[in-house]
Amino acid sequence: MASPISLVVGCAFAALAMTGMVAIAEETASCTSGAAQLPSREQGICSEHVLIQHGAKQVTKPGLVTMRRTTHTLYSVANPSFIGNPEQVSKREVAAWELENDRGIRVKVIQEGATLAALLKDGTNYLWDNVEGAAYFGVKSGGFPLTRGLIVHGGVRFAAVAPEHGLYYDVPWSISFPASPNSAQKSIVLSIVDSAEQRAKLNDTLTADRFSYDGSKEPMQRYPVSNLKFSLTITLRAGEDFVRVRPEVENPTDKAALSEAWLSTTYPIDQASQIISPQHFLSRHDDWCFRDLPNIFAVDAHESLSYPLRWDNMCIFYDYPSQDGTYHAVTTAPTSAGRGAAYVHLNSSTGLHFTKYWSWGARDPEANWSSARPGSEYYEPWFSAFNSRFFQSFEFLPHSTSWWEAAIVPVGGGLTSQHSQGLRSEVEDYLTSLGLPLELISP
Repeated sequence: MASPISLVVGCAFAALAMTGMVAIAEETASCTSGAAQLPSREQGICSEHVLIQHGAKQVTKPGLVTMRRTTHTLYSVANPSFIGNPEQVSKREVAAWELENDRGIRVKVIQEGATLAALLKDGTNYLWDNVEGAAYFGVKSGGFPLTRGLIVHGGVRFAAVAPEHGLYYDVPWSISFPASPNSAQKSIVLSIVDSAEQRAKLNDTLTADRFSYDGSKEPMQRYPVSNLKFSLTITLRAGEDFVRVRPEVENPTDKAALSEAWLSTTYPIDQASQIISPQHFLSRHDDWCFRDLPNIFAVDAHESLSYPLRWDNMCIFYDYPSQDGTYHAVTTAPTSAGRGAAYVHLNSSTGLHFTKYWSWGARDPEANWSSARPGSEYYEPWFSAFNSRFFQSFEFLPHSTSWWEAAIVPVGGGLTSQHSQGLRSEVEDYLTSLGLPLELISP
C-alpha cells in the first residue's frame, strides 16, 4: 500500500493531470500478487509516478518505469476464406497492461495466450500484429493440439506443454504484478497450471495424430497431464533499451514430467528482410520441404535461406547442434528504414539454448495452407532452453524450477548492410553498446 505522503503527492499530480499539465500512470507496487485489476482512483489510490508531456509525446521521468491499464484490439475473420477482405474483419477489445520506461520503450501485455502483444520504441511496434484479421485454420487437421485449429494474432507468446503453439494459446492465463523494490523496474507475470481441470476448460477435443504414439487414437498421449506450472515474466527496467522475458517451468510434484516449453516470436518483414545470426549449422527434420537440402548443412553455403520470404515454400529449420552465440535477429519491414529486432539469450538453468526457424516462404496460391496465410508478412522464430526441436520432450525433475532469460531488443536504425556479415557486425555493435552479451553464459 502506498504511504499517506505518496497518496497526497499522487493526488496532487492527478489534479494537475486534469488540467493537461501531466499524464498519470497507475502505480503497480500497490497491486497484490495474483490480482488482475490495478487499484483505481475511485478506490482512493492515486499514482505517485508521472509521465512528462512534451507536446504530443509522453516521456517517462528519468529513472522510472510506469504501468497503466489499457486495452488491446484483436482482429479476426470468421474463416480463412475471408482473409484479405477488410469488410469481414471483426474487432475485439481485451484488457491489457502497458509498461513504459524512460528510454521510450513501451510494452503491452494481454492474458490470452500469455502474450507480449506489442513492443514499441518511439512509437514504432517491432512485433507483428495481425490487423488484417486472424482466423482458426487447420481445423481437425491433426496438425495442432486443439481440434478447433490454430489462430495467430502476433506478438510473442509462451507455448506450453506441447509443440505447435502449445495447449493454451487462445485462453486467458492468470496475471500478477510482483512488488518491485523500487520504481526503476516493474514486472508482469502470466501463468497457468497444466492440470486436468485446466484442460477441461479448453472445451475442445484434444488431438491424437502426431501428439500421440503411432497407431494410438488416445489424444495427447505424448503429452499427458503434467501438473507443471508455466510462467512468463515480462520485465521493463529504467535506462534499458529492451524488454526482458523469463519463461519458467515449475514442477511442484513428486514425479518427473515430460513436456515442451517454447517462446514463439513474430516480427513484421518484407521481401528484403534478412535473418541475422552467428549460427554455423542448421538441421532439417521434415521431408515435406527442401528435400534437396541435406539434413545438416552449413548456413553460409545457403545464403538465400537468410531471406524468409524467398524460401521456396514453408519450412522448419533448427540450430545444430544448438544455438551459436546469444542472438537471433531480423531486419523488419520496411527494411528501407534500417530497423530490426533481436532476441538475445541471457542465461538459463540448463546452460542450453535452441532456435527453431519458421517462415511461410514465398507466396504461392497453389501451396498447402496458402488459404490460411495472413494478409501481412511475418517471420516466426521460436526459442527454448529445454527442447531442441518439436516433438522432443524435456524431463522436468520433481520439485524443480527450470527457466531461461532473454532480452528482446528493438533496433531503431543502422541496419544498412546488404550482406550477412555486415548485418551481423551492425547488430553486434548495437548489442554491445547496450551491454548485452554475445557469448552464452554457463549457469
